Amino acid sequence: MKNRIIILVLMPFPLCCVMLELKNRKYIVETNQEFVSTETAIGTGKVVSTTACASLCTSSDECCTANYNTSTQDCHLNSCCFPDTRPSENGIIIKKVAKPNIDDIKTKPIDCDDLCQGSREGIYRIFPNGTNEGIDVYCELENGWTVFQQRVDDSEDFERNWSDYKNGFGNLSANFWLGNENIHKIVSGTNYSLRVDMEQIDNITAFAVYQTFNISDESSNYTLTISDHSGNASDALGVCSHGKFSTSNEKGGWWRSDKFPCYFFNLNIRYANLRWRNSYLNGFPLKYVSMKIKRLLLHGSET
Repeated sequence: MKNRIIILVLMPFPLCCVMLELKNRKYIVETNQEFVSTETAIGTGKVVSTTACASLCTSSDECCTANYNTSTQDCHLNSCCFPDTRPSENGIIIKKVAKPNIDDIKTKPIDCDDLCQGSREGIYRIFPNGTNEGIDVYCELENGWTVFQQRVDDSEDFERNWSDYKNGFGNLSANFWLGNENIHKIVSGTNYSLRVDMEQIDNITAFAVYQTFNISDESSNYTLTISDHSGNASDALGVCSHGKFSTSNEKGGWWRSDKFPCYFFNLNIRYANLRWRNSYLNGFPLKYVSMKIKRLLLHGSET
């Protein structure tokens, strides 16, 4: 088969990209970029063209992406499909997007766990459940966590209405709620765990992990399902399982159930009143809290 280069006009790929078809393999070619993360590098070689670099990637079953430098003619192979990149005048990223006779190859990250080891912590765009519309999220990449809530100070108002909590608000690098609709899209149809990290004003830290986490769609008020607690912070959130999300009491949106502790426990309440209920923690308010999710592996999930 002859090599073909086809200009792409459909989003979400950037306008600088082209499609390269080589030996029944397809690649997205992105110019003016180079790899940042190298922990998943699997090899390098000297070649004379982008096509030759793609051919090296094709010859390796482990290779998912390659980075070609037009100046040095170095071709770096990488096993990760979604490497962290940075601008580079001479760099070209080559991404393998299909295999022979397979139509459902994942071409975009569905959450932070798809990004390469060694990538920088920060804001990335993910595409949950194969959707074309992306969601900007904050990624903690040491263990692949996708953060959906964070409180660091009192500069953001969390006493908001249903629409705000549905769509999300705040600054992804500081205080924010990702949005119930976005959270539902991420966890829908897949098993996820939840981790809550917290720090009190006296600098004592703690965490709670739940091996099961899910929220339903808007038609059932984003009902929470949560179970299987571990961690050195107590199971304060477990009583909210099967509770429906509510913003009716103007204390910050949260899940409500008929269980007394859940009604008063709320990590979206006014910042000065943040606490993790029924914990070994000594009752001081929290100065920091974040909630994050991660896909469960076949044999469990890292915490």
